[in-house]
Parts: sequence; C-alpha cells; structure tokens
Amino acid sequence: MYLCYDTNVLSAYVVPVVLRKQYSLLNRKCSHRKQLPSFRSIRCVAEKPSGEKSTSAKELVEKLKSLDPQKDVKLYQQLKRRIRHISKAIPLQVDNEPVSVIYEDDHILVVNKPSGISISPRHRFLGGTLLNRLIGYLGYTPHVCHRLDMETSGLVLFAKHPTSARKIHQQFCSHQVEKLYLAIVYGIPQQTYFQVCAPIGVDPERKISRKISNNGKEALSQFLLASSCKELNCSLVIAMPLTGRTHQLRIHLHYAGHPIIGDLLYQDTSKYGNQKLCHMNNESRADCWKHLKLHAWKLRFNHPLTGRKQTYEALPEQDFIQLLDILRLPSPRDRILSTQMSLYPSFSKWLDIV
Repeated sequence: MYLCYDTNVLSAYVVPVVLRKQYSLLNRKCSHRKQLPSFRSIRCVAEKPSGEKSTSAKELVEKLKSLDPQKDVKLYQQLKRRIRHISKAIPLQVDNEPVSVIYEDDHILVVNKPSGISISPRHRFLGGTLLNRLIGYLGYTPHVCHRLDMETSGLVLFAKHPTSARKIHQQFCSHQVEKLYLAIVYGIPQQTYFQVCAPIGVDPERKISRKISNNGKEALSQFLLASSCKELNCSLVIAMPLTGRTHQLRIHLHYAGHPIIGDLLYQDTSKYGNQKLCHMNNESRADCWKHLKLHAWKLRFNHPLTGRKQTYEALPEQDFIQLLDILRLPSPRDRILSTQMSLYPSFSKWLDIV
C-alpha cells in the first residue's frame, strides 16, 4: 500500500491497492514530481488504523522535547523515527532574503554567508537559514556540501544536482578541498607561523561545544600571524584547517592561548575582558567586539564537471573590517598579508588566485 501526505495539512490516509498502478502511471507521465505539489507517495509497511488522528511533525517534536532520552529510550527512538518519516513530506520554507552569490553555474553555487544565520534549519517547518534563502533564490533546494558555524561568516559551497554533490563530497573525504580563514584574536602569538595538532572530542558537560580530548578525533590546524596591535593586545591571524572537525579553529586558537574575539563559547573573559572597555562609550565600536571574528576567506576545490581547480574569495562583513580599523590591523586586500603568506609554502600556494 501507499501512504499519501497532503503537504498543506499534513494529513495521512491509505491509497487502495487497486489505484497503485493508476497513481504510478500518473507520476511517470509528469516530467517532474514538483508538478504534483499536493501529494507525495512513500512505501509503507503497516496500514494506518482507521479513525486515528494524524499528528503533525511539529507536535511530535514538542512531545519529543518533553521526554527523557535515557528513561524513555524506546518511545524516544520511536518518535524520532516517526518525525523523520513524516518530515519528508514537509516542504522546506522559502525565504526571500538577499543572497550574496560569489559564483554560480549549472552545477555549483558559491555563497558568502553572513554571520548570525545557520546553514540549514533544525526542522523542516522552520526557516530563517541560508538554505531557505537559496530556495527562494533558485526555486528549488540545493545540496549542502559543507557547513560553517552560525556565528562564522564566509564562503559556503552548494551543489545544484546529485552528481555534483557526490563528486564534491568525494573531494571533502579525500581532503582535496582547501579553506583559508581570517580571525581576529586576543593576544600576540610568539611565533609568526605555528600549528596546533590536538584531537577534538565532544564535551560531556556542554553538548553544543567541543574540547581537546585524547579520545577525540585527530585535528590539525596551521596559523600565520599577519599583524598585531600591541596597544590593545590583539592580532590578525590567517588560519588553515587541514581537518574538518566541529569548532576546530575556535578550539585550537583557544588551546594556543589566543581565543577569537567575540567567541562566547571558548573565550576566557577573565583574562581578555578589558581590551574593549575603552570603546564601550561608542555604540558602533562596542558592537564590533560582540560578534565572532572568524571569516571563511578563501575556498579551493576541483570543479565537479571540468575537474579544473577553482579558487574563490569573499571579503569579511562590515563589523569585521571596522574592528580591523580600530585595531589598526591590515585589511584582507593589504599587501602585508601576501608578503607574510609568501614566506611559508603551505600559505604561499594561495597567492595564485585568478
């Protein structure tokens, strides 16, 4: 049998076995499934009892939040499976907010993500993310190839069809995709070039954060000091992650003694809380210190169709540039960054940007 969902009211009912062939034939005649927006069919193992009231995914999520996953293990897992089952019939919301497109063709889309928004929604009935904006921009849902933290700005890569998504995913798995970040940090590193090799695992005390752990996954990051402000004890650092762990650069910089400005999750406020006090009387300047100063600056990968190496660059947001001006640090287009990068082979390879 088939369960059909009306995506407008999320109700479910059984299609008689006799109508299977007719419904299947109707689907084949359509050039694309989106021409049938009101119904989507999925194969079902058990028949829904007659008279049972259908429940929306949103109601199930609220019920799931009220459960203790350790005490109600079986019910908790059942609800998660049911939510996943129902949510496939829920179309993602469309947002018409503007999108900063760096590059676009028939296969890929490179976007400059603003800070403060997530890549994709936690639940399908929620909006306000970059993916929802791209649905409004493209008219369909692209494939998410990788992610940035909500507070991090910068380049994000999307694939427009499954073939491109699969090829790009293979590049990420083989570490062929390269990324370069800009970070404004507290303190002045003693060495111009340094690297941090420390495994990262889940923090059992805070589920949303990570920490250095011997039982964690291997993580390696390279850092280059671009410039520093001795007066306010801050620096501009170029960061290159060689692995892709959650919060990797934020954790490694904190571990090295130089937490990123605006990082409320890993920042040592007792040690670096006084740097911004001299600017608190100016509201616009005070706002510059509040947000995470981490920007995905450059992105390099092989194009999924041509195989040619592609390199893209995106400038940071206005508050990032404003804080650089306050600290009298060079902008991303300043020659001093290129000069510093040319001295170290792992960073000099980024200087051949077209």
